[in-house]
Amino acid sequence: MEKKKRALIQIILGSLVGGAVGFGIGKFAFQLFPKDLLKHVLQSSAGPAETAAKILLSLVALWAALAIHELGHLLTGVVQGFRFHLYVAGFLGIRRNPQSDRVEWYLNRDAQLFGGVAATLPTQQTTDLRQRFAWVVLAGPLTSLLTGALVLWLTYMGIGNPAVSTSVLLRCSLIFGLVFSMTSLALFLATTVPNRTGVFYTDRARFFRLIRGGHTGQVEQAVLETLAHSMSGRPYGELDSEQLDLLLTEKETFFQTYAHTLAYYRHLDRNELAEAYRHICTADELAHEQPRLFRQEIWKELAFAHAYIGHDAVQARQVWQQIKPDPETKPSAQTYLTKAAIAVAELTSATALQDIQQGISLLPTPIYKAEDRLYAQLLNQLAQTAKQPI
Repeated sequence: MEKKKRALIQIILGSLVGGAVGFGIGKFAFQLFPKDLLKHVLQSSAGPAETAAKILLSLVALWAALAIHELGHLLTGVVQGFRFHLYVAGFLGIRRNPQSDRVEWYLNRDAQLFGGVAATLPTQQTTDLRQRFAWVVLAGPLTSLLTGALVLWLTYMGIGNPAVSTSVLLRCSLIFGLVFSMTSLALFLATTVPNRTGVFYTDRARFFRLIRGGHTGQVEQAVLETLAHSMSGRPYGELDSEQLDLLLTEKETFFQTYAHTLAYYRHLDRNELAEAYRHICTADELAHEQPRLFRQEIWKELAFAHAYIGHDAVQARQVWQQIKPDPETKPSAQTYLTKAAIAVAELTSATALQDIQQGISLLPTPIYKAEDRLYAQLLNQLAQTAKQPI
């Protein structure tokens, strides 16, 4: 209950700050442009069709400002040598499928991600990870500031054009420019003034966490190094236990959830099943404040753990059914691994062996990711269990 209250307070404060920023920028715009010229831009002498076009372009401009901001993060991450993982702007979602490793489009339905997110992940552990990632974080606000200022200048120049009063196309273009530039400048302020937006740190707050030393710097370095380890293909069982312990004791729920999930993988890879089960259950308890996209990845592991470690097929199916869209619409090695674990828990060996064969056939060749190595190991272990007399 206390966490829900804090989340509600953050939403209310964020809305108030956003409203104040929007009002201030709107007032600035009306003072910047001569009122008589601005009146020509806002008028719809061509009738309802022009009004509808301006409303549509205003919505597109709002989305474009978000998309450009996140694109700044994304492209800088790629330049820094990080690997693309996720890009979201409004309803548009592009992600690297964690099972197939393919980049795919999807419709984002998670309201917590509507404001945009871009994720590129390190694949090598280096001592300068924090400094390199700091540039990625800084790129979003700088992109918004520069593009917002440029489009604002172009819009300002265009409003003085005598053709404004007669050209519908020019008026619509200027509306787009006005909304885009104001939104971009608002994004710059929104990501540099407050400390948080929802469960995430703002870009400014994250930037200073990354360049700071001491405990905060150690936490950020541990996050980036464990990410790099996971992406490098090295076994989860070799994850640094000291770094995980540091993250497990961090007060932020996001870091705790992340650390418990990695600890689950580490213990599972080392066949320390009781500890693995404890960690994934704890991650699930902590994840209720996280975006649904993140929670669903935990649910996939939790369903498997209920069946494989807890031998509880009923509970495993209950968790599995929470995942939307149904994982079986695009089956992967992980999908068949979980189905096989449930079949073994239900003592249906023939079904389990079929699922195991399907899962093995979907593993990449050669295997280079840590999670695929773990899936291959678990599928082989399940095969041995399924072949034993019941």
